[in-house]
Amino acid sequence: MSSADILGQIMEKPAEFAPSTFAQRGVAVDFTTPLLVQSRIRQSDGDRVELILPNLAGGKGSYILAWRSLVQFATVTLHDHALYDAVLAIERMDPATVRTATLSVAAKGLAGRDAMRRAETLLAQEKEEALLTNFLLVVDMLKLAGISAQELLAGRPGEDTEARMKRAIFQVAHALQISPEILYQRIEVLTRSTFTVGLPWAPTPGRLRRLLGELDAFAESLTQWQSRDVTAAAEVGRFAAAVALHTTSMARVTMGESDGLIRNVLSIMRNWDRDAKIISGQMSRLAWLLDGWSYIVALWTSVENEPHERQRDTILEMARLIPVMPREVSEWTESGLDQESKSIQRKWVRLNQDWRTGRNLMEQVARNEVLKGAML
Repeated sequence: MSSADILGQIMEKPAEFAPSTFAQRGVAVDFTTPLLVQSRIRQSDGDRVELILPNLAGGKGSYILAWRSLVQFATVTLHDHALYDAVLAIERMDPATVRTATLSVAAKGLAGRDAMRRAETLLAQEKEEALLTNFLLVVDMLKLAGISAQELLAGRPGEDTEARMKRAIFQVAHALQISPEILYQRIEVLTRSTFTVGLPWAPTPGRLRRLLGELDAFAESLTQWQSRDVTAAAEVGRFAAAVALHTTSMARVTMGESDGLIRNVLSIMRNWDRDAKIISGQMSRLAWLLDGWSYIVALWTSVENEPHERQRDTILEMARLIPVMPREVSEWTESGLDQESKSIQRKWVRLNQDWRTGRNLMEQVARNEVLKGAML
């Protein structure tokens, strides 16, 4: 079958994209090829993996296709080939695992030096944030168990801080009627679940907590922009701001519930089978809610000081990137934004006339690499 035949089949039959769950919506992947910008990737039957591309012609639905079909008719960057292979090797595909794969590929320099340095910095930063979260969890647990900082500092003659900490953890494990090894394992699991958000009493917020603040600023900026715009593009800006605010509202409810539970680490250790599952689910929900927004925020930030016309073009480009809320969100709240999303995207997504001819593609790849270096 020729590439023209494959392209024809795909272009003729875009599927209505109304996912039931976040997993069906797929994870947004930071590809640099213009055609693939923020395409989503999801696991299908068996070991199959599907790509979900927004409708390039601005019509109804999205394109769902296999990677091998895509590469037969589209020129894909070396970085994107490597990123796809890295994502394909993930055992469980979710925003956290895809982010790790993205950083590891960017750290190899395949998306440029800026992205490489940024990825290296973020990988190191995430290790530090995980260590800090782990330490804060242990200290809070010991405090709730009645072991004060003064007791830890005093200790026994000739006993160093690490030995005093181990002895205190042994005391807590004994009180909980579990082994110290199991207690350590539980703290490690809780650390992995929470460090990307950060503990509410941590000195600095975690990455997803920071992104919530950035999304608030994004919504405010777009609201101001659309109030000054006299064209119909203002409708897209208003809608993007509304979806962003709706997302932050749901995310903050989820985070608030988790923060309330995490404030009693000792109780979590005691009721592990129940509480650990709750916290893991809330952290996963939060990551899925915010998935895809980092790129959109970075895209808008890159043109905030540009002429109004350039901002308008970016707004129109943004229309096809606004995350589609899956039907499971209706279990939490009704907003009416899903129907408006279909109307906005059908009305405003414009066909990129250059994606098949190759005109201006290098410029778009370069821009995507710059954004990757700014946002990873």
